[in-house]
Amino acid sequence: MKYYDIKGTFIVLIFSIALVIITALLTKKKKSTEQFFVGNRSTGTLVGAITSAAAWTWAPALFVSSQVAYTKGLPGAFWFIIPNALALVMFAFFAKKIRSVMEKGYTLPEYIKLKYGTRNQLLYDITIFVVQCYAVITQILGTFLLLKLLTGLSKPFLIIVIAVVFLVIAAFRGINSSISSDVIKMIMMLFVCLIVVPIVLHNVGGLEVVANGLGTPSGKLNNLFDLNIAWTYGIPTAISLLAGVTVDQQQWQRAFAMKKKNVKKSFILAGILFLIVPLMLSLLGFVAANPNMGIVVDDPQLAGISVIAKYLPSFGIVVFAIMILSALISAGSSALCAISSITSIDIYDKYFKKDSKKVNTVLLARVTMVVVVAIAVGVALIPNISILYLQLLVGSFRAALFIPTILALFWKKLNGKAAFCGILTGMVTGVPIFIYGSVIGNGNISTFGTLLSLVLSGLICLVGTKIIEKKKTSK
Repeated sequence: MKYYDIKGTFIVLIFSIALVIITALLTKKKKSTEQFFVGNRSTGTLVGAITSAAAWTWAPALFVSSQVAYTKGLPGAFWFIIPNALALVMFAFFAKKIRSVMEKGYTLPEYIKLKYGTRNQLLYDITIFVVQCYAVITQILGTFLLLKLLTGLSKPFLIIVIAVVFLVIAAFRGINSSISSDVIKMIMMLFVCLIVVPIVLHNVGGLEVVANGLGTPSGKLNNLFDLNIAWTYGIPTAISLLAGVTVDQQQWQRAFAMKKKNVKKSFILAGILFLIVPLMLSLLGFVAANPNMGIVVDDPQLAGISVIAKYLPSFGIVVFAIMILSALISAGSSALCAISSITSIDIYDKYFKKDSKKVNTVLLARVTMVVVVAIAVGVALIPNISILYLQLLVGSFRAALFIPTILALFWKKLNGKAAFCGILTGMVTGVPIFIYGSVIGNGNISTFGTLLSLVLSGLICLVGTKIIEKKKTSK
């Protein structure tokens, strides 16, 4: 199925240019470290909520929402949507805690070093760096898939154009540029979800059509409490999402950019705002799954677009595509800002130039963005590269950091050595099992790998701390 034409190409190019210009106009021309990385910590409640919800809306949230509704029915949509929104609500308490003990911070690894030393900080730095690189590559590939569908242009050309747009927005004025693009992104997403999607539902025949597609085209997966879906998809997805937000530097950067008194309220509101997006987009997947509608879905990832294409004129497709495009561009630039803060604040300032000038830190951040974009373009241009394989690369790494991070924030007794051993053990045992299960398509093995990573890291933190405490007491 092809949707592209010459008008689509021009509209996309004009939108990309407009997004860069608007972002430039909405941000202030300051280059201090405080301004570049955390916007002088002046972000208010509503803007904070919008930017956090927008930064959490990655390519999977836009494509997978309708995909899981189409392929895994009601239980699949539930396990994808609810933990996604709850992750931001949970993070509200984490953000409030870290701002109460480190008001002027920039990153989570900074806090980890403060409490547990350099060794643990580097473990966090490496993991977060890899996860954010994955985020940039994923957004580039997601944007490419959409633009290829819409314009029909060649892969190398599109990948390079996408990367340049990401880089310009992120490097221009740091976090403020990212926040400005987030606001544009959220306006577009809410317009599509609250205006365009309801129009589509009206055109197809209303909620009755949605109800008849709750069980996938086969009609067999309409039980919300389906145990097989819960075990093979729901549990690993929930763990991945909850653990993912815990080590997501994009969210920590926003937590430090907000006014301290607004942090908790902003993230709770962000969870509510975010919920609207996957919930409404999943309805399109249910419509596509209704066997009575006769909708041809060549690729389950494009189930939502397939519905839009059939029940809206070509202009509707372009509007829907621009919404996804703005979301992906914003997420990509946000990930670049997050990576640059890790490199500049955690690594360069701490280890290579203790008394580095503020302007040099900002310059290094921009150089980091260029390097990461170059790497991302190289990976994205690999023939037949798939988002799935990249997802396997980061797999259960985040799960190994989930419980240790919570303990580091809320349990004063946690021992640094126990935390390090727990995280490392969780990674080297659970991650290979998760990857193996994913490669052979065995959900039971994948779920076991994720749970093993989660449980071992937490258990060693708890037991190891108690053992070390007991040894100290006996001495």
